[in-house]
Amino acid sequence: MTHRLPDEFVARLRDVLGDELPDFVAAASQPHVRGLRRNARKVSADQLDAVLGVPLEPVPWCETGFRLPGGTPLRLGDHPAHRAGLFYLQEPSAMSPAEILARGLAERGPGAAVIDLAAAPGGKTTRLTELVGPDGVVVANEVERSRLGALHQNLDRWGAANVVTCSRPIADLARLAPASFDGVLLDAPCTGEGMFRRDPEAIRHWSVAAVHGSARRQARLLAEAGKLVAPGGVLVYSTCTFAVEENEERIAAFVADHPGWTIEDCTQGFARGRRVGDAPTDRTARLWPHRLAGEGHFVALLRRDATPEPAAEAAGRERRRRARQPKPEPAAASWRAFAKATVPELVDLPIVVRGDRVFARPATPSGLPDDVLTRPGLPLGRARPGRFEPAQALAGYLDADRVVEARDWTPDDPRWHAYVSGAEIPDTGPDGWVLVCAYGWGVGWARRRGNQLKNFLPQALRSQPDRAPKARRAATLDER
Repeated sequence: MTHRLPDEFVARLRDVLGDELPDFVAAASQPHVRGLRRNARKVSADQLDAVLGVPLEPVPWCETGFRLPGGTPLRLGDHPAHRAGLFYLQEPSAMSPAEILARGLAERGPGAAVIDLAAAPGGKTTRLTELVGPDGVVVANEVERSRLGALHQNLDRWGAANVVTCSRPIADLARLAPASFDGVLLDAPCTGEGMFRRDPEAIRHWSVAAVHGSARRQARLLAEAGKLVAPGGVLVYSTCTFAVEENEERIAAFVADHPGWTIEDCTQGFARGRRVGDAPTDRTARLWPHRLAGEGHFVALLRRDATPEPAAEAAGRERRRRARQPKPEPAAASWRAFAKATVPELVDLPIVVRGDRVFARPATPSGLPDDVLTRPGLPLGRARPGRFEPAQALAGYLDADRVVEARDWTPDDPRWHAYVSGAEIPDTGPDGWVLVCAYGWGVGWARRRGNQLKNFLPQALRSQPDRAPKARRAATLDER
């Protein structure tokens, strides 16, 4: 469906694109590009291709990214492989900021600490968990608490153990953990011009006044984000808009106002940004929908100089990092009993205990006190009277070979359909917890009692025919 672009928007782009403007306008009338990323820990490219039965075209700037061909069914979000976290639906251009951050961290080595400041729904966070490796840590911050649910669901499916979450204004984080992160990713709120062909609502809400309002907000956020970067670390600023005021002008103003920062070239494979004044903003990257198979995006890579911070500031940060660590509680014993019976290799896993809930502690500290975090690690479950109830996130982390008992049902097995609809299932065997899998990876839990599997798949994840259209749309829209 073609949506008319605002005349004033087109006129503004004429100054940026020149003779390319007709090509851009023509591209704006084409269907938007869809894509996905495979979970490198869970599946190879060949395996995913075989599972989906859809030809996948590699995305040049993301080794785990693929474009979906036109006409691909829109119900991939309902696919058992999606439930098992084998892939994440994500528009190809939105894959670029995480990859560019990884370039900036290339010399850092294992154990990097990074923070995604606008993390929901999780597209960039899930990729960052792979890029920093198991010895690194990703802090996924989402200011809007109403969006934490979607973020947590996607993290549960992805199954990464090196991520923590929080919901704090960036200014609060800068106060709590100054100069604490090797890498900071700010995918800033913007006017969404790059999403016009995908989201008609963005067209209806666009105006020059909105551009200027976004630019003012972005300036404040960028200044606060810079405070989180450790000496020698990097800051990636990205938007899904074309406005120079929200992109190159923001970067030029930041480096002018903050001595000790440089703009690094991140244009490999992408168009160069527009130069603003004396600032080398042509080192920034622009992703144009008429030049590549993706939507509109802008990315800048900034590096803080390596001048050591004052010793007092570094010492204070380390005290905050170690402050208020929860002491072991009875829930820890409940977890160990469950782990010994169900997943023995995790018995000695370092944990964080909050009341009756238990989390796996990432190998690298987050740089924030645990009590600031919504999730201080991978949720393992909670202690209940007489038993330990495993978390949905633990199911997404595990595969069938790591648990004492699992059921790996194929998509055409009636028991699979019964499970995802929330039914109890006859199943012979001793009482205990069973990991239900698809393609070998955990989808959820069931508890066998009296040769019957009681279903512990969360209500929100069950197939409900009367709500299917809405659920399908929520699950299958390409996410940022």
